[in-house]
Amino acid sequence: MSANCSVEVGGWTLRQAGRRPRVEGEIAAVVPGSVQASLLAAGLLPPLEEGLAELDWQWVPRATWSYRDELAIPAELAAARRLRLRFGGLDTLAQVRLGRRDLGRTDNAMRTWDFDLTGSKPGTHALRVDFEPIFAYLTERDLERNLPAWGVGADKDHSGAWVRKPPVHFGWDFAPKVVPVGITGSVWLEATDLARIDWVRVDQEHRRGRVDLRLGVELDRVGRGSVVVTSRLSFAGESIAEATATVGGARSELGLRVDDPRLWWPRGLGDQPLYDLEVVAHDRDGAELDRWSRRIGLRRLELERRPDADGEGFAFVANGRRFFARGSNIVPPLALPTQGGATAGAEAALVDEAAAVHMNCLRVWGGGPYASDAFYDRCDELGLIVWQDFPFACCTYPTFDREWMANVRAEATEHVRRLQHRASLALWCGNNELENGLSGPRWTDVRMSWSDYRRLFDRLLPEVVTAHDGTRPWWPGSPHSPSGDRMAFNSPDSGDAHLWGVWHGGEPFESQTASRHRFVSEFGFQSFPAPATFNARIPAAQRRLDSDAVGHRQRSGVGTARLLEYLRREHRLPRTFADQLWLTQILQAEGMLLGIEHWRRSARCSGALLWQLNEPWAAPTWSTIDRDGRWKALHFALARAFAPRAMSLAQRGGRVEVWALDDGGAAEVEGNARLWKSDGDLAREWSFGGQIGRSGRGKVWTLDLAAACAEVSLPQGEALLAVDVTVAGESIARPQLAKLVPWREVALGHPNVRLVEVARENGRVRVRVSCDRPAPWTFVQAGAGVRGEAPRPIAGQEGGQFLHLFPDVERDLVLETRSHSLSPRSLQSLT
Repeated sequence: MSANCSVEVGGWTLRQAGRRPRVEGEIAAVVPGSVQASLLAAGLLPPLEEGLAELDWQWVPRATWSYRDELAIPAELAAARRLRLRFGGLDTLAQVRLGRRDLGRTDNAMRTWDFDLTGSKPGTHALRVDFEPIFAYLTERDLERNLPAWGVGADKDHSGAWVRKPPVHFGWDFAPKVVPVGITGSVWLEATDLARIDWVRVDQEHRRGRVDLRLGVELDRVGRGSVVVTSRLSFAGESIAEATATVGGARSELGLRVDDPRLWWPRGLGDQPLYDLEVVAHDRDGAELDRWSRRIGLRRLELERRPDADGEGFAFVANGRRFFARGSNIVPPLALPTQGGATAGAEAALVDEAAAVHMNCLRVWGGGPYASDAFYDRCDELGLIVWQDFPFACCTYPTFDREWMANVRAEATEHVRRLQHRASLALWCGNNELENGLSGPRWTDVRMSWSDYRRLFDRLLPEVVTAHDGTRPWWPGSPHSPSGDRMAFNSPDSGDAHLWGVWHGGEPFESQTASRHRFVSEFGFQSFPAPATFNARIPAAQRRLDSDAVGHRQRSGVGTARLLEYLRREHRLPRTFADQLWLTQILQAEGMLLGIEHWRRSARCSGALLWQLNEPWAAPTWSTIDRDGRWKALHFALARAFAPRAMSLAQRGGRVEVWALDDGGAAEVEGNARLWKSDGDLAREWSFGGQIGRSGRGKVWTLDLAAACAEVSLPQGEALLAVDVTVAGESIARPQLAKLVPWREVALGHPNVRLVEVARENGRVRVRVSCDRPAPWTFVQAGAGVRGEAPRPIAGQEGGQFLHLFPDVERDLVLETRSHSLSPRSLQSLT
C-alpha cells in the first residue's frame, strides 16, 4: 500500500436468534439503521404511529438479534501496517466476531468502536454482530444496585442508566417507547501505513485587529518516519494563511495569523462568515496520507457571570457584546432515531425552523444523543449558538463503577474532540435535572449521593472538557444555582432555572411575570398538533380528547386534564375536535408569550429557552412545531416576540405598559393605541412617543385601561386595546392586544373576516384578510375540519399567521400552500 484508505462495509442481513423466534430466517438489514427499521422495511412491524402500533414494537429489544455479512479484505488492505474494522454506532450490547475470532464486546450506543484486524488474511470472512436483550442485562445490574429515576412520562420502561444509551429511548413524557437496537452507524475498513490525522485542536486568540490560530495536530502513527503537516486557512477560495511542520512524533503545533478578521456573530448581531481550515499530512516523498477539513468561525463566545448585589449574572457575550439568548430546547426529531442520515437531516432542518423565527440559541437536551455534525453545520451557518448537554437526564448513575466511568470518559472525549472547533458551540453542560431532587447527602431509594454525583459532574466530565477544549465554559447541570446551597435549585439569584410552576404546578400563566431569574433554560406548556397532523394518526371514531387513542399518546402524568383545566380558566370550549386542537395551540401561545416577553423586558434575565422546539411523534407535547413540520400558533408568534426589534405589553391589574425592544440599543419609538368596542366601533385613540435606552429595552407608554374604559362607559367585557409601534422609523410586530377579562367573558360576537386571494404561483398564494370587528388570533386555514392546517408564511413575514385583526386595516399574507381550500379562522370561529 502506498497510502491510507477506507472501504465501506455493506450487504448485511439480520436474523432473530433463540428459541421460537417471531422472525423466521434472514431478512435484509437496514444499515445504518436498527433492527426496528429493518423489520419495518420487511413489513414485519406496523408503522409506529398507526393506532396503538407502539405496543407491537415492545418485544423487539427483548429478543436476541444477529447481523451477518461477508467481509471482503483485499490483498492491498491486508498488507497494511494496521487494519481496523470500525463501527460508527452499535446500539448497545453487542458481541463482534470475525470467523471464529471474538473481536470484542460493546456497551455504548454513543461511541465509535474499533477492532484490530491487522495481520488478517486476504479473502472473504464471516462477520457477525450479535445483540443481547438489553432489559435482561438491566435487570441483572439492578440487583447490584437499583438506580433511582423519575418517571418522566407514562409507560416508561426503565431509566437505562446502567448502559450508555440516550435516556429518551426508554420513553418520555413527549415520546414513545422504542428502545432501538442494532447497527446504527456506518461500518468501514480502515487501512493505515504510516499515520493518520487523529484530531486537530483549534484554539483562537483574539487581539486588536487580528486573530492568532493555534492548531494542535495529533497523529495516529503506525510506522516510523517523518510526516509533513501543512495547514491552510482560506476564505471564499482565497488563501489567508499557511503553515508547515515536519513531525517526528505524534503531535505538532502550528500557528496561523489572520489580520482584519471577519468575525462570526450570533444570529441578529451580525454575519456568520466561515473560513475553510484544512490540514494535510504527507510522507517525506510528498504522498498524501490524510486530510482534515473543517469550517470555522472566528469569534469570542463567553459566559459572563458578573457578581452583583444578590448573586451573579448568567449571560452569553459574543465578541465583547452581551446579548439575550432567544431560543428553545431541541429533542430527538424521530421516534426511531436510527434511520441512516434521516436523523441528521431532520436536526438540520429544525435549525432552519428556529432561525425563521429569530432564535439565536438552541439547547441540545441531555435526554437525547449528542447532536449530529449536520446540526452543527447549520448552526454555524445560521448563527445559532448551542448549549450542549451531555446525555444524562432525570435519573441517577453508577459513578461508583470504574468500568462504567471509563466508558463515559471515552465517549465524552470522542464528542468533545469532534465538536471543539465549532463556531456555534457555546457551553458544555453535564446533565439535565440531576441537581433538582435526584442528589442528596447519601444514596436512598430516590437519590444518589452528592459524592458520587461529583465524581462525574464535578470531576470526570469537566476534566475531559478542560483537556480537549478548555475554551468553553463548563456548567455541571441544568438547572444549577452556583451561589448558596447547591440543593436550592432554581435560585433567582444565580445560574439557570427550569420553571415548571405553570403546567406541572398548575400555576396561572401570570405567575411567570413574577420571575426574577437570571436565565430560564426550560419552561413550557402543552398543545396538540394541527388537525391535519394529528387526525392522520387517529381513527375517526377516536377523535375525542377522552378517547383511548388520544390517551395513548398523552404521556404527561397530568395529561389532558391539565390542558382542559387551563382552557376552562380562559376560554369557552369548542364543540368540534379539530377546533379543540386549534384552541390548545392558541392557549399555549398566550401563556408562553407572557413569560417570554417578561424575561426579555427584564434587565436581570439574559435568556429564555422554550421547552420544546419539536416532537418525535404526533402527540400532545410542549413543542412549537409538530411531527409533520407544521408550525403551531406559538411558533408563528415567536417570529414577532423574538424579532430583533419587538414590542410587548405588560399588564399590571388594569394598567397596561407598552415596552419596546431593540437589539441594536438606543432608539426612538412612536406608537398608536386604539380602544375598540367588541362590536367594531372605535371608542378612543392615543398617540405616544418614547425612547429605548442603551440596554435595548424601554417602557415607552402607560395606560390605565380600566380607567379609560370607565371614562367612555365601555364595559370591560367589550373592551380590546390594540397597540402598534415603530422603532427607529420601522414598523414592528402586528398589533398587540390587551384586555381586562378572560376571553370567556369577552363579548366578541362573530366578525365577518374576509379573505381575498390576490395571486397564486409556484406553491405560494397571496391573500388579503380584513374584518368588520376585532378578530383576535386570526389565521388562514388550508383544508377543512380534520384536515386543517395553518400554512406558514414566506420568509420575512414576521409570523404572518395567528395575528390580531382589527377593522381599520387589511393584512396581506403570502403563504406556502397549494391548497385551494382556504378559509379565515379566528378565536370566535373556534369557540
